[in-house]
Amino acid sequence: MANRLSLCICTMNRPDELAVALDSVRRGTVQPHELLVSDDGDGSAEAVARRFGATYQVGPRRGLGPNRNSVLDLATGDLVAFVDDDVIVSNEFVRESVSSSTKPNTVMTGWELNFASTSPRKVTPHNADFLGFQRVDPSGEFKSIVINATVFPASLFDHVRFDDRIRYGYEEIDISRQALKAGYRIEYNDLLWNEHHPASSNRDDYAQVLASSRLYLTYRAYRTYEGRPAKAAAFATVASAHHLAHSVKSKQGLRRGLSALTQARAYWDQSKRSA
Repeated sequence: MANRLSLCICTMNRPDELAVALDSVRRGTVQPHELLVSDDGDGSAEAVARRFGATYQVGPRRGLGPNRNSVLDLATGDLVAFVDDDVIVSNEFVRESVSSSTKPNTVMTGWELNFASTSPRKVTPHNADFLGFQRVDPSGEFKSIVINATVFPASLFDHVRFDDRIRYGYEEIDISRQALKAGYRIEYNDLLWNEHHPASSNRDDYAQVLASSRLYLTYRAYRTYEGRPAKAAAFATVASAHHLAHSVKSKQGLRRGLSALTQARAYWDQSKRSA
């Protein structure tokens, strides 16, 4: 049987961007097995989703992690891909997804052409450094993905899910770590790509949670996935000092820096209670 791709779009109060994303899917040379939209916003996405023949659901309205987990419950394909609502899907993305994802227990990732600045740049997967920043050249050993150009075996989500505590930020490195721990591997395919046009809406709010997501998810990786509490403790000390120094130097303020540390600790406490 040919691979069947469930293409999932999670959206929040950006109906115009969503319409462009859905239109790009429908213009592709091959159509996905199903096109799913999970709406974390005010409901304005429903009419747009139905206009393009997508299956629509109201999301849990708790951010990207919970929203992606929620739409997974609708997916029936043996492959799953996620794109944000500010992505333009390349014409061959679906075709390349189903033709290249033939190896068992393999996550296939590609790249995005990112239009966040005046000069678009090619964003490829980078592994995390000790502080959790994704800036290490993989050198052929991929431990991360580009979420907007990745195809997952649906079987992976029988074992792992996106972290329900994460509203935004670093969820792609966390799901990569979970996949590797579950015995899956990550391979890179340069023919797998999409355009990302980061929307201006919600960006200020998103920026405030990036640090807490990185601090929590990196600590969790060292403590839980790697089972190295000493490394986790060292990270907590060094990363906290680094983050506070950066907050002061960048004039974000000490209070904002402390707030991110407090939120990261709250995420960790919640994860322990739910374990």
